[in-house]
Amino acid sequence: MPFIFKDLTCVGMDRALAIANHFIALARKYKIRELPPVKLHGLVYFAHGWWLGLTGKHLLDNAVRAARAGVFVPELREAGCWGTRNTDGWLGFTKMDEGRGLMTEITPRLPHEDPAVRLLAWVWDIYGTLQAFEISQQIRAVGTPWDLIWNDEGRQENDSALIPNGTVRLWFQALSDRYRSEGRALPEVPEHAVRPQMSSTQPTLVVKSEDPNRLRKT
Repeated sequence: MPFIFKDLTCVGMDRALAIANHFIALARKYKIRELPPVKLHGLVYFAHGWWLGLTGKHLLDNAVRAARAGVFVPELREAGCWGTRNTDGWLGFTKMDEGRGLMTEITPRLPHEDPAVRLLAWVWDIYGTLQAFEISQQIRAVGTPWDLIWNDEGRQENDSALIPNGTVRLWFQALSDRYRSEGRALPEVPEHAVRPQMSSTQPTLVVKSEDPNRLRKT
């Protein structure tokens, strides 16, 4: 059953799946038939990154993770969005209906008045028609958050690594500043969403001349 957010501040697995489902709806609207998981994860990541860069606030409750192939959103994986098969259905989860005592299928969707809807439309305009490998190339380019985390010499040998939201925010802040300097359009964000000042407790990137693409925390 469709589940529409009444509380626009709601975050968590529901929120991540609702954003992914919004992109699935846009793909259907514009008749984009190929939407493999790697592309859908990338679109949700770009939305989260641009929102962080423009407002300093989280669009997703949890951080995304880096893997060898690129980035992924854990909540989407938990909902079965992984592998190479095309994403051809809504993402959802089961929840106990306490009143009926039965498990119910929930398909989270964003309401039209959600503050992020305009940003998601802008992200779709920029990235929606790209092929999955093109999105992966952008995500894995030199100096990106994925590169800083996955190729850091201190990364533990495991299947994935957390990409701190502070790292994502810094990258997309710089990208949004570059867009402004080039006179390129940026998405509209709510007037009350302002970019906070970076505090000394937040991760920052320190460039070392001999190794410019590594993450350092200060």
